[in-house]
Amino acid sequence: MLFDDVDANVFGGVEANVIDDVSANLFDEVEANVFDDVESNVFDGVEANLKLIYLMMLNDVEANVFDEVEANEFGGVEANVFDDIGTNVFDDAEGNVFLSQIYVI
Repeated sequence: MLFDDVDANVFGGVEANVIDDVSANLFDEVEANVFDDVESNVFDGVEANLKLIYLMMLNDVEANVFDEVEANEFGGVEANVFDDIGTNVFDDAEGNVFLSQIYVI
C-alpha cells in the first residue's frame, strides 16, 4: 500500500505537474526567445560577413595569383616547351623514324 500510493500520487504528480510545465514554459520559451534571436542576429550576421570575406579572399586569389600563374607560367610552358616538342621532336620522329622503317620494310 505504501509503494502503490507513492507510485500513483508522487511520481505521477511529478511527471504531470513539473516536467510537463518545464517542457511547456521553459524550453519552448527558450527556443522562441533565445535561440531564434541568436540565429537571426548573430549567426546570420556571421554567415553573411564571413561569406563576403570568403568571396573577397577567393576573388583576390583568383585575380592576383591564379590568373597570373596561368598567364605567365603555364601559358609560357605551353607555348615554349610543349609546342617545340610537338614540332621538333615528335614530328621529326614521325617523319624520320617511322617513315624510314616503312621504307626498310
